[in-house]
Amino acid sequence: MKEAFAVLAEGGTVVTANDRLARSLALAWNRRERAAGRSAWHTPAVSSWRAFIEALHGRSVLRGGRAGERMLLTGHQSRLLWQGLVAGDGGDFLPGAAGPVAELAGQAWRLAQDWRIGTAELLATADSGSSRAFAGWAAAYQGECAAAGWTDAAAVCALLQVDLQAGSIDAPRRLHLAGFVDRTPLQDALLRSLAASGCVISEDSAQPRGALDVCQLRCRDAQAEITEAARWARQLRAQDAEAAICIVVPELSGRIAMVRRAVLDVLAPEWRLEPDRPLPVNFSYGQPLARNSLVHVALRALEATTGRIDRSLAGQLLASRYLPGYRQEASGRARADLALRRRAGGSLSILELQQACVADAPQFAQRLAALATVVAGLPQRQSASGWAMCFRRLLEALGWPGDQALASEEYQAATAWQELLDQMRGCDAILDPLDRTAAVAVIADLAQAQLFQPAGDPAVIQVLGVMEAVGQRFDALWVCGMTSEAWPPAVRSNPLLSLQLQREQRMPDSTPALARERAERLLRWLETSAGAVVFSSPEFRDDEPLTPSPLLTRLPAPQAGLPAWREPLWIERMLGSTRLERLHPDPPPPVAPGWCMKGGVALLEREACCPARAFVEFRLGAREMPVSAAGLDAATRGNITHQILASFFSQVRSHEALLALGKDEQWRLLADAADHALAGFQRVADPLLRRIAARERERQLDLVGRFLQLERQRKGFRVRDTEAWLADADRSPSLARLQLRLRPDRIDEMPDGRLLVIDYKTGAQLPTAADWLPPRPRSPQLPLYATVADADAIAFVQLAAGNVGWYGLADEDWGDPKFKAVSSFTRGALAGWGELRAGWQLTLEQLAAEFLAGCFDLGRRPQDMSRGEWAMAIRPQDSGVQDEELS
Repeated sequence: MKEAFAVLAEGGTVVTANDRLARSLALAWNRRERAAGRSAWHTPAVSSWRAFIEALHGRSVLRGGRAGERMLLTGHQSRLLWQGLVAGDGGDFLPGAAGPVAELAGQAWRLAQDWRIGTAELLATADSGSSRAFAGWAAAYQGECAAAGWTDAAAVCALLQVDLQAGSIDAPRRLHLAGFVDRTPLQDALLRSLAASGCVISEDSAQPRGALDVCQLRCRDAQAEITEAARWARQLRAQDAEAAICIVVPELSGRIAMVRRAVLDVLAPEWRLEPDRPLPVNFSYGQPLARNSLVHVALRALEATTGRIDRSLAGQLLASRYLPGYRQEASGRARADLALRRRAGGSLSILELQQACVADAPQFAQRLAALATVVAGLPQRQSASGWAMCFRRLLEALGWPGDQALASEEYQAATAWQELLDQMRGCDAILDPLDRTAAVAVIADLAQAQLFQPAGDPAVIQVLGVMEAVGQRFDALWVCGMTSEAWPPAVRSNPLLSLQLQREQRMPDSTPALARERAERLLRWLETSAGAVVFSSPEFRDDEPLTPSPLLTRLPAPQAGLPAWREPLWIERMLGSTRLERLHPDPPPPVAPGWCMKGGVALLEREACCPARAFVEFRLGAREMPVSAAGLDAATRGNITHQILASFFSQVRSHEALLALGKDEQWRLLADAADHALAGFQRVADPLLRRIAARERERQLDLVGRFLQLERQRKGFRVRDTEAWLADADRSPSLARLQLRLRPDRIDEMPDGRLLVIDYKTGAQLPTAADWLPPRPRSPQLPLYATVADADAIAFVQLAAGNVGWYGLADEDWGDPKFKAVSSFTRGALAGWGELRAGWQLTLEQLAAEFLAGCFDLGRRPQDMSRGEWAMAIRPQDSGVQDEELS
């Protein structure tokens, strides 16, 4: 850094290997000037290599040079051009693969340009289908650029050399390179041209700045390693508040969640309770701009303007704090989201969503109305620049990014988004006029390609990736994760370039030897980046032993214990500050005498499997959050089947009437019933849902028609009730003090007067006969119906695409092979139907009494009742109780 500052003091230029190092050097220079007592100073001429090339091109434009004759494509423009070439090639790509292939092609092109390899050589050395395809794309890319007068950041360097040699542009008087671990042949050629033009060039090197204290350390695992590094950093900061301290984590972006938790638990234990409090640490890692929560909301809002809005998207917008009124309407928006989840049907238009939210979220609805007004005035197709301006108007109408003050990272993300829209405005030359859907896809793709790395406070502890730390100077540095499998990093050659060509040109990562050489150079840079350097590696990953990198074998272990903050972590303090308290049994209270609980089949089913679930659901009123389903979910389709059958058998009341029914008349009755059941879906505005409803009508008619074929083969019956509530003349049936609300699908009366209770099942999985067995029947529905209705047999009918059939239970003299006899069903334990029904009566009364008594046991099958969101309430995994089938 001293060399860079000396060049800046002389009025020279410093060029860095990356943007972060340029920003870091500029901030350090400003602090230096302020510390020297200056109140004003010239902006330091510090830029990344990319920005330096753009500045040289700008000079060429002003001076009429060769490079200035061509428009310099931005990274996004170049990427869109590659995407168009790859997608237009007609290659046999998997859906969505053209974008990643175009990204690889752009990387291969930059490598070829950096190593000064022309398209003719690419074609001559191509030795595979992928390398030959790339050679063709490269020639087409070069041709399009030449025809349109374009160039890119890789190809412009050759033109800048021509300008320097011709004197069309002036070279800087002094140039210093910072953070370049290795340079490409193209960079070297341009630097030689700069030197020939009188530029004095100097460079940072991996030289120690004094006595070094370098060691290596083993830790138990990755979590312990990061925690130990954070303890070390906190202790050093306590000893010297001005110390520049850095923790380096290879592949930081892929491990950021674990690293962030472990570091903050040491450096800012209160971070979970005070999320808005400034942190004493800066995590510097790049992630796609599209993943930033603020930008993600903008992209989803634009997506909502391209067509109809599914309920998942509507829920995301309602829950977003980046739309105005979120704090004031948080509860109302939650209610609106819940109502949408429960709403039958498919997607909504903007105005339909607005109407659905007027009552609970009027500010949100007002913003939607403004958005709909802007959408109505948009053209069908226009240029990319036109859409960029429209996107600004749309988001302004919606009130994005909200009415709250933005934190630093959020403000930087909003700024990056505006800059991205400016980038899109420059894509008119690359893209043909677009419709709205395609334009939203373009901006989403640009946001996914744009890395976002918010600038943090340089005075706090830094957590960086390897390449971000190279070239910087610290007082203390800890480098984590230096295992043999991580360092040297694995070889990753470009698959679109001939491997032989890459090896001949000694491109990075083309051979293990080159990868090792580069890893050694990076290691030397890191070793000399601070006065005290620690390299660490975990001993285990789960139960797998790990070895340290072979490049660290020369480094000693710490001669004395490393400084470390040894106060207990917040979780340790919490656990250590508690004392064991023995709680006396405190069972839930029973249902108060005189209070009659209402329930049905679901209550007894929960009680039979898991009384705790029954208590939480029916005594406390807990419910799972409804899940939005596109189209018609399984429950809706099942209800439609039930409605069709109820309508049909309310008109066709006997076996004789069914046999007398002609084919055409049967079809008419079923069609009318299906139309009535699906009427609400056939009238919706969503064209997709209307088509789904039409297909569902065909499926239902086929399914019910197949079932009626089986009905015709039965012996005589009369339909006594269909979808009718079971009740006495003046009251509903009850068990103990549990008032029952029961509605069997159908009850048939046989010629001899016996009653059969029928339940329709539309799922692929059915209850088994064993699920009806006392003492805790897993499926008590039909036993309950049989007991209350005084029935003589029970059966369920499966109506599923793969199977339509009968399954029943009755006495031996029932006379139907589809019905299992009671003696066979119970393996001789019970002699007949009356004994089985009496057992059911006793079992069901015991379950009802158990529920009324406030039982909160997990039961014998807690896993049946504690899936999904219920697992958080029931928590059988913490109790040690297992499902009886698994134990």
